Amino acid sequence: MSDLNPNTKNSALTFSRSGLCTHAVKSLFPDESKIVLACSGGPDSAALIGVARVMINRKLIRSADVVHINHNLRDEAQSDLEVCKRQSEMFDLPFFSYDIYPALYGGNIYNAARELRYNILQHHASNYGRHAILTAHHADDVAETILMHLTRGCGVDGLCGVRQRHSQLGEIDIVRPFLGLRKTKLESTCEKAHVPFCVDKSNFNMEKSRAYVRHAIIPALEKLNPSFVEHASKTAMIMQNLVDKKTTPKPRHRVGSGS
Repeated sequence: MSDLNPNTKNSALTFSRSGLCTHAVKSLFPDESKIVLACSGGPDSAALIGVARVMINRKLIRSADVVHINHNLRDEAQSDLEVCKRQSEMFDLPFFSYDIYPALYGGNIYNAARELRYNILQHHASNYGRHAILTAHHADDVAETILMHLTRGCGVDGLCGVRQRHSQLGEIDIVRPFLGLRKTKLESTCEKAHVPFCVDKSNFNMEKSRAYVRHAIIPALEKLNPSFVEHASKTAMIMQNLVDKKTTPKPRHRVGSGS
């Protein structure tokens, strides 16, 4: 850490004291020492960058690539890219950007964007010899996803919400270390660390189903129980364990497990 500039040291220290690193450490296996961070420029993935810096400083991982994918769907796309680049430079991590054009594909544009995005992340990880791909999904995402599934009708799989580790999107696992954390925790840590981040205005468009769930349904449920999101996240993890119990091989030891 001695080679980092004072501002980076102070920001990294904030992340080191935040407790976020523990969640990332528990989500990785020892042989996943070179990772890819899927970053948008928002506060969630900005926190992922700060945590990766701490993990490198502590020699828990060897490297972390910041990968930004420009979907070319919004006027602010170029601005988001620049912010994400500044975040990676702030923590002295290598930055990569890729362009995709889901609007050129037929069918559901969001499904096309998701497929293209994960294909690019897999391609980058494979080409550069990386072992895991981390995304910054959090507990709020889990609660929203479960509610979205319920409105459409779902079985047990739908109650799993967002999976903490996804092994079916390519050869390299997708890992989501923040699923037990609220978005507000990630945002506040970035603010304390003076990390710049951007806000996607489309997330506030109440004509979109997910935005309506986020800004209308969840606040209503939190009036019944302020801990609704935390409980939904825990329920999703329980359901994932039940679903995976018969099919998942014995897990490898986690990073920092001491064995």
